[in-house]
Amino acid sequence: MTVKYGKLSHVLLVGFEGSALHTLQYFFESHFGGNKYRIVNTLEHAEWVIFNADQPQPKNVLQGYLERKICRPAIIISIDNLDWNNTVSLLKPFSADDLEKAIKALFNLVRSTEKKSEKQQSLIDIPSIDLLSPEPAAIKVKSSNAANLPLVAKKRKMDKNAPMSAKPKPPALSPSVAPSSMNQIISRVDSADASESGVRVNVISKLPEYDVLNSITHANVETHVALLPVIEKKKTHGPSNPDSSAASGIDSFKISTMATVFGNLPELDWTREADRRRLQIHSEGMLLPWIKKAVDEGRKQDTSFSIDGLHLRLEYLPWTDCFVTNLSEEVLYTVMTSRFGIGELSIKRGGVLEEDLQDGLGFDEHVMTAQDLLWLAGLWTAQGRILPGDDPTRARRLKHAPDCLKNIEIPEVHAVIDLWQTHLMSAFQVISELNIPQRYVFGLMAAATTAMQFEY
Repeated sequence: MTVKYGKLSHVLLVGFEGSALHTLQYFFESHFGGNKYRIVNTLEHAEWVIFNADQPQPKNVLQGYLERKICRPAIIISIDNLDWNNTVSLLKPFSADDLEKAIKALFNLVRSTEKKSEKQQSLIDIPSIDLLSPEPAAIKVKSSNAANLPLVAKKRKMDKNAPMSAKPKPPALSPSVAPSSMNQIISRVDSADASESGVRVNVISKLPEYDVLNSITHANVETHVALLPVIEKKKTHGPSNPDSSAASGIDSFKISTMATVFGNLPELDWTREADRRRLQIHSEGMLLPWIKKAVDEGRKQDTSFSIDGLHLRLEYLPWTDCFVTNLSEEVLYTVMTSRFGIGELSIKRGGVLEEDLQDGLGFDEHVMTAQDLLWLAGLWTAQGRILPGDDPTRARRLKHAPDCLKNIEIPEVHAVIDLWQTHLMSAFQVISELNIPQRYVFGLMAAATTAMQFEY
């Protein structure tokens, strides 16, 4: 990095929730490229921000709020290539490497801006040079008051079912990098990879002339809870310990953000190339392919396989066709929706032998059937999109829906399951028949395909 770790080390996440928030939190808490920075919960303590530019408000309102109220160097994350002042644009979808490059580009932008400002100030201070001096207001650092913005960047607690939000106090704020009288400050990214990975530096220019709302509120997203069936077998010769089960969260293994697992894509046209690219998920660098590979190799070789690179346990046991894990619900959901770097993940032979199961599993960890985990892996990874190589125009029938979906409080989900279990239909036929958003059908299609529960 071009900036020392002690500088610009405090970051605020603005406008994120659900899987997007989990992914960023995981990067800054666990990833080797992100754990040198610290997430803060108030704007007054933040030195830079990561801003969600795909919120419900118009783009000009979001831009104005970021530039006039937040007043911090920012990485803006969006599906569109945005050109906002004093920012680095990061396109969705992105990997951990892409985020690292964006951070480096932002820090380089800050350094370049500071050098330009210092150079201009030194020219202004030389009395012998006949320059058209700018008005004092043009070189004075502007201040602005921070409006109350719901910030969903507070770390999730493991024993909570919903994210905590923090609102910044409204102190007078000074921008870390203030616009100078120059219309533009030229800045380049050191690495040629930056443009290829969807990272773009947006230099400071004149602020747009429009009024900004005093505050921006998040869209109200319903929280749906689904209970996951967890199979926990204890050793027959040992007494059960109810306190241990309660402490590990076995009986409360829930999805607290069920409304978000289907993503937020609008209705798109599969016949258009651009829309088709947006609908298809790229699974490179994600956990899903490795889960499937662990199951395939475990069944083929009749031996246990575990995922290597998570630094946590996720092991497949072919003799019981289940997974053993010490990942909590939140961490499991986070790693399912995160992207890892090349070579970070792999599979290796597990540490459990078939003889170890003679007296029961005996683990103090979560034990899930492979079918349930595959369903959830497909559902959480796809986020309402289509898996690579799948064809939504192909007719299919759903053979079985696992118990982990029975308590989902989303009527559309149950309607899709009921219809697809009784009729041979394509995804688009289901969408047309039920007149529901695409993301529900595509999300369930990805889950059932991953769990191999379709017949064609």
